[in-house]
Amino acid sequence: MKTEELGDASLETLTSNYASAAAAHGLSSTTGDHCQANKEYKTLAEICKELRRRGIDAQKHLLSLLDNKTPYVRLWAASHSLEFSPKSAENVLEHLAKCGGVPGFDAEITLQEWRKGTLKFP
Repeated sequence: MKTEELGDASLETLTSNYASAAAAHGLSSTTGDHCQANKEYKTLAEICKELRRRGIDAQKHLLSLLDNKTPYVRLWAASHSLEFSPKSAENVLEHLAKCGGVPGFDAEITLQEWRKGTLKFP
């Protein structure tokens, strides 16, 4: 999805594209394809900005991804949900942290930075 298309996209389309980008980012990161991972990160950041621009009700669409089967989707959705639904987001991140692996490590670091107040959102 191109940046200029975000403003006209439905919330369902944005959420679906967010989930796809989160899964692809995770896969690209674990396979070492950093160019693709950076591209997917940009997509995640742009969708997150668009949801924030539309307001809290739009942002809450990310909460539907907190139980996604893909750990990377849960990780990204929880990370971006911290600012408007901290309890739900922290629960997901804590669970991922206990599961280990790369998503677990990322969840642990995200929680640490959130709790220190140093986590920055796009």
